[in-house]
Amino acid sequence: MRNESEENPTPIKGFAGAQPRIVMLLRGLAVIDALNSPRSSPTASLTPVAPGFYLDPSNVRVPTTFAFDPTEPFEVSVGFFMFGSLTTWVFARDLAFDAFLTGRAGDGDVRLAARNSLFVVSLVLPAVPTFSVAYDAERVKVFLKKSLAAVDIGSEDISTNIDAALNALLA
Repeated sequence: MRNESEENPTPIKGFAGAQPRIVMLLRGLAVIDALNSPRSSPTASLTPVAPGFYLDPSNVRVPTTFAFDPTEPFEVSVGFFMFGSLTTWVFARDLAFDAFLTGRAGDGDVRLAARNSLFVVSLVLPAVPTFSVAYDAERVKVFLKKSLAAVDIGSEDISTNIDAALNALLA
């Protein structure tokens, strides 16, 4: 005999029975990524925080949200609160795992690195200086483990997203 609550779980408001978004607030610190941000001044005067990364002299603290939405299982969004506004970057969840496995990941605008106890997110654009923020790698691992508990790699179901997109196009 089944328990009634197992057959008809109480839906979470706003999620129509789906897993809720996973959101973690992390405190980041602006850093200089020596590989992606060549500087004319020598890095010898900067404080190293991990191989290839130096503390930005501005000492900017960056409150950040890391978010994972099970309805978009291939992506992670990172929202930065700086200068009174929110900027959100979206990248492949696999990229974060790759960074932990290989030390660096990403060839596009968003590049990730895992060094020692840091996880660094860098935005690399040709016309502007590279913006990099370092986080406690263990906190990022906790976030990624929670995303795996919601949707494990290989179990992503994209059929719902494709149907919704097609319905929106045809409406």
